[in-house]
Amino acid sequence: MLLGAARCGCWLLLLAGCSAVEPRAVSPDLSEPVFASGWLLQGSLSVEAGLCSLATVGLDVTVLPAELPPPQNTRPVGLACPDAVAPLLPSLTGSPGEWVWLDGATAWAEEPVRVDARQTDVLAVLYRVPEPRGIAILFAGLAMPADAEVMRRFADALARRGWLSAVVLRDDSISGFDPRWEAHRGLALARELRRLCAAGREPALAFLGVSMGGLEALLAGRDAPASLGPVRVAVLDPVLDFRAVASHLDSFFHDVSTDAMQTYFQRIMAGRYRMAPVRFADVLTRAPPSGRMTSLERDEPTRWLCEGPVDRYRVFLSRLDPVLGDAQRASLEARGFPFRRTAAAGHVPLACDLSLFDAMVEAATGPPPSDTVRCSSASQPRG
Repeated sequence: MLLGAARCGCWLLLLAGCSAVEPRAVSPDLSEPVFASGWLLQGSLSVEAGLCSLATVGLDVTVLPAELPPPQNTRPVGLACPDAVAPLLPSLTGSPGEWVWLDGATAWAEEPVRVDARQTDVLAVLYRVPEPRGIAILFAGLAMPADAEVMRRFADALARRGWLSAVVLRDDSISGFDPRWEAHRGLALARELRRLCAAGREPALAFLGVSMGGLEALLAGRDAPASLGPVRVAVLDPVLDFRAVASHLDSFFHDVSTDAMQTYFQRIMAGRYRMAPVRFADVLTRAPPSGRMTSLERDEPTRWLCEGPVDRYRVFLSRLDPVLGDAQRASLEARGFPFRRTAAAGHVPLACDLSLFDAMVEAATGPPPSDTVRCSSASQPRG
């Protein structure tokens, strides 16, 4: 009888009380992060970082940007800017923006490097405001379309501060790694927006980006000519060390979140380069047939972020990055670069910390810091 009762109790536990022992991936406790894992999914089994990364991409997670049709109903920047702008109304969904394009001949009129084999026109999603106080150029991650929800939220936060913004559509005609080319496409757009959408003013200029777009924003901020005035940059989880990132993405047997996100990035790269599997170290070293503006030696942020005006750059880092890895942060951390850490884990974990949108926009558009920030010398890292 006792044995039968014990068996009955076990079945009742399994049938009615499974929630107490199941591998919980979503927390019902409103005081915890939404993807706070249960006790069975801790350590290397935690899925928090992976879920925060994928949730940030949102509905676009199953779509490869390179497979999307080209935007329809675009119009030249010069025609879009003179139109009257409707008053900014409080909204949960914000403005959808509009697709605009910048003719290649205009885009590269001041640019000493032109790659004729490439798509020289610049397409972007433009978010206008009346009498802009500033202009922000936004760079999306590889998995994000230019009109993704993530980028629209940045545009909304900028619009509330009176800033016009534009999200650059990545040039998918490039069959290789060339972030400096993308950065200069953003600079070309910034010049024209300043001339056409803010005539008679001298608006401030900022570059914002996430992931690969973060690297492009950093390069745009570094290469911005003095004629554009003072520049600020705010980025989240950018590529900082090319080889360390490639080594991490090419490695195996990590925790659950890291392995899942590495596989997801294989999907992204397979869609972009039409080959699978992709070895990231080969992507770095293989120059596109149309040539490459990017220098692996000179343009890697770990080599120059501490050498220039450090105050120009605000670099936000997630608590744990399953995509790019933490090793790429080591050399700049050793020199005391003033990273801003987030509480959320995951690559670009905006879905798990919505306050990051306003924090990054404030870093790019708010008052400059009162104190001067410097790194230690390369030979004498801070202890």
